[in-house]
Amino acid sequence: MATTPRSIEPTPIQGMTEGVADVGRLPARKHVLDLDDFTADEIEQVLHTTEAMKEVLGRDIKKVPPLRGKVVMTLFYEASTRTRISFEEAGKVLSAEVINMSGSGSSVEKGESLLNTALTLQAMGANIIVMRHPHSGAPNFVARSLQSVSIINAGDGLHAHPTQALLDLYTIKEKLGGLAGLRGKVVATVSEVPTPWMCLQHDLRLADVDPGDLNRIPGRTMAENAAALRAGEIDVLQVFEPLAEELIEEDGVSVWYAAADRG
Repeated sequence: MATTPRSIEPTPIQGMTEGVADVGRLPARKHVLDLDDFTADEIEQVLHTTEAMKEVLGRDIKKVPPLRGKVVMTLFYEASTRTRISFEEAGKVLSAEVINMSGSGSSVEKGESLLNTALTLQAMGANIIVMRHPHSGAPNFVARSLQSVSIINAGDGLHAHPTQALLDLYTIKEKLGGLAGLRGKVVATVSEVPTPWMCLQHDLRLADVDPGDLNRIPGRTMAENAAALRAGEIDVLQVFEPLAEELIEEDGVSVWYAAADRG
């Protein structure tokens, strides 16, 4: 069975681990594929580093050197706006050379396999590949197949979206001051949620709510609700009114939707 590989420690940003007990000594991971095997200390280190990076992003010159000399390639087999631009910006802020590639317009359209594409990027000098793929487990397959490249999962089908989960956690911590002991709801069918926060080890108690409950609005299906929202006929509070009693006692709510390309 494959073990979880680790990578060389990145250059620290001043103050990123100050005040976090022992997390500064944690070894860095080679890959970020899912959060199921992250410890609470590892997650805390990421969230604390995020605080340091938030300060960096507030500067006039948004540039720090941890990835200087490294090549980051984004490999997206699906259309994406926020995720792809976020990773491109992050790579540039960290001083990496960023190269973008999509399945559309590449040899993928001529039938090139995922493995051959990944091996090509490795041969071309990629140090990190940020990967979005419609098939669950694709980033894990590439991580097992490449020896010298780190893989970051930017979403693989209905399986996992670890960086989104970390962003959710950071938002909750920033707004509420911490994570331990909080209660929350994930509004989505279980099959629609890639690695929800409930998998994380922060004593954050979560339950899922089937959005099918929204069909309790008299005379409206989910599709009709969505169309009415787009047309401005109803507002989002009316849509969630049937869930108000269930959500009112929660500290946080995560709402997931299934995009058209997810079926």
